[in-house]
Amino acid sequence: MKISKFLHSCILLEQGDSKILFDPGTYCFMEGKVKAEDFKNISGIFITHAHPDHFDIEALKIIIKNNPQCKIYTNSDMGQVLSENGISFEQFEDGEIELRPFKIQAFFAAHAPILKRQMVKNTAFFVNEKFLHPGDSYAESVMQLSPEILALPVAGPWMDMNAGANFTYKCHAKTVLPIHDEHIKQFFSTNMYKIWETGLADQGVKFVSMLNAGDSITID
Repeated sequence: MKISKFLHSCILLEQGDSKILFDPGTYCFMEGKVKAEDFKNISGIFITHAHPDHFDIEALKIIIKNNPQCKIYTNSDMGQVLSENGISFEQFEDGEIELRPFKIQAFFAAHAPILKRQMVKNTAFFVNEKFLHPGDSYAESVMQLSPEILALPVAGPWMDMNAGANFTYKCHAKTVLPIHDEHIKQFFSTNMYKIWETGLADQGVKFVSMLNAGDSITID
């Protein structure tokens, strides 16, 4: 399985000729480094929650137009946004579906708090019992999944580096891919990645730097 990051929290999984996409949000496309037209042969799009850095309505319309076989899977909060914009979806916030060769499980994972604001519903997705995309969450509800590969939010108004590291350890993740970081300058990301890499290595966890659109790793 090939795992590629297309900025911020946008992750593409590929196995053979099959592809699924997670959280193609506004931060992915705003500087032109990634274009919606780049995504081809996509069979499913999974959106963790209804914050614009995790979805882009115009980009979704282009992706769906270019991939007519593709369906969007998300929770009821995000589904309401899609419906208001004339985009169909399948509600998927718990249970399991198969888009062979992918088996995707959905779990409620509360969005990390920002001040005292009420947060939208956040859904974590666990693929082939190996890869976890938690959305904007360090929730205990997904720690028992023990992913081989964890897409870890490493920056944001709600994020704390120590909390992120503890989440990683409690998940028993072997490898971490950084997400949720396109809103900070690259020089800062580079330095921050070095801290993550050194700190997690002390606990036997591999941190994979992903600064550029399309950076990827491959796992069995």
